[in-house]
Amino acid sequence: MQDAEQIRARLDRYESFAAQDPSNVSLLAEVAELRMRVGDFASAEAALDKALALSPGNPSLRSQQAVLAIASSQFERAVALSQELIAEGVTAAAVRYNLAYALMYLGRHAEAKEHLQAISDLPDAPDGALLLLARSLHHLGDVEEAMIFLHRHLERKPQDVDAQGAMALLALDAEDLGSAKEWGEKALHGNGENLEALVTLGSLALERQDAVEAKTHFDKAVARHPKSGRAWAGAGLTEMLDMQLDKAKGDLERAVLYMPSHIGTWHALAWARIVSNDLAGAEAAFAKALEIDRNFGETHGGLAVIAVMQGRTAEAERMTRIALRLDSMSFAGRFAQSLLLARQGNTGAAQDAIQKILNSPVAIGEEALGVRLAQLLRERKKIK
Repeated sequence: MQDAEQIRARLDRYESFAAQDPSNVSLLAEVAELRMRVGDFASAEAALDKALALSPGNPSLRSQQAVLAIASSQFERAVALSQELIAEGVTAAAVRYNLAYALMYLGRHAEAKEHLQAISDLPDAPDGALLLLARSLHHLGDVEEAMIFLHRHLERKPQDVDAQGAMALLALDAEDLGSAKEWGEKALHGNGENLEALVTLGSLALERQDAVEAKTHFDKAVARHPKSGRAWAGAGLTEMLDMQLDKAKGDLERAVLYMPSHIGTWHALAWARIVSNDLAGAEAAFAKALEIDRNFGETHGGLAVIAVMQGRTAEAERMTRIALRLDSMSFAGRFAQSLLLARQGNTGAAQDAIQKILNSPVAIGEEALGVRLAQLLRERKKIK
């Protein structure tokens, strides 16, 4: 791979050629490519405009415009350009790949999947097509199918660090924690800043309640990938474990900003607010979770906990019944049940649970609150 200095030297050389031969479309396309690679998107666009003026409608140049739109984060434009080419009968797999890539960034994962499935077995499919297909399936909650395509990709490119990181996160969400650790460590060995490996290993540390290791991974993840909702969620849960509640709430608020349709993240934020006695804020977060899925027992259980703490006993009893009917092992539902017992004078273990939930991010039984929330972050089927 060329370094920045080599790319710049090559750009200077091709710009010199283009100045001597300003009507050469191939030279202008090469200049546009090199300008894009050095981050000069405006000049790259100008070079492509010149080339298209000389060769109107040229599908290769228009495909290059779509790539440039992706590089400059103009994903709607990339989609429009790629769809126009496909509608005109352009069949190159790279065009569908670019369309799928842009659709993924827009959160349109089902559409991206369709285009990637159409090209995944074609001989001219880009190297990353199977990996991108696996990512789209992961976002849609089809973890097992995603792993099938990712294994196929890794058979062809076993040293692909991005694919290794993706496999680590898939294994985590499939609850194959040993495999998740193995793939995460392998990816991190190849690239110490790989987002999915950092999130995977941080999440595994969270489930062990190892705040020190979790913090190491999540701090690096948010520093290198500041728009990753999952990294911010992990950072927030780590801070809950350390009782840094204000910072935890801030990080979890960032997490839902970048991952607004993930139910587990709204739950994490709600519990952070419960622990800091912001019951109105917690109720608002659970309400957001309810909008995503009205049949998730943990959400109704969380709302029941708030109702108990606000003295709305009848409503709390009703919501607890709903929570436990939807999921007899609901953490929040069982916790609400223990709070209701305490309200009825059966202090014992239930009273102890109240003190724990108010004074630390751990709760009743064998399962700690932090562990349950770390598990909820793996609820990929709840991502829309």
